[in-house]
Amino acid sequence: MSTISEAMSAVPSSALLVHLRWVVADADTSPLTDPALKRLTSYLPRYAETLTARCLAVGGVPDHLHLLLSLPPTQSLRSIEDELLRASQRFLREAVGCPLFAWASGQSPYQSISLPERETVTAYVVSQREQHSSNQLWDALEATGVETSTQPKDSGAGSEEAMPDWLRAAMRSP
Repeated sequence: MSTISEAMSAVPSSALLVHLRWVVADADTSPLTDPALKRLTSYLPRYAETLTARCLAVGGVPDHLHLLLSLPPTQSLRSIEDELLRASQRFLREAVGCPLFAWASGQSPYQSISLPERETVTAYVVSQREQHSSNQLWDALEATGVETSTQPKDSGAGSEEAMPDWLRAAMRSP
């Protein structure tokens, strides 16, 4: 997207807006570099369109990436996210030259974003470097949410128990 206002006007009113945060598996040996982030900012929106989704914003720092997606009601968040994770990892390894790059395994945290929050979340996502350098972080969007077998399941926002039934059903739809 070239401007935030263009991203705003491109979202159908029936779409589900979702914020995702993906964590780099090993940011010490294979971080998201500035050139990699720049290329992902261009690649992910184009690839998302092939999946009938829209990637409204992409931004990150060396150890994680934020996305704001607009999903049509006919698409599953999990299927779109899984394909974007696979494709972006392959893109970073093969096209960008980061052969060891990998996303952390486990569930990515996500938040449903309301239409009134859309512009604020878009601005936050695209200004990740500035947000982190000034330590002006939005805690709800920075939570890792990555689960392992040794961590108890969190029942807070973003967990399956806290999801409304309609969102849980949308995520499981084929």
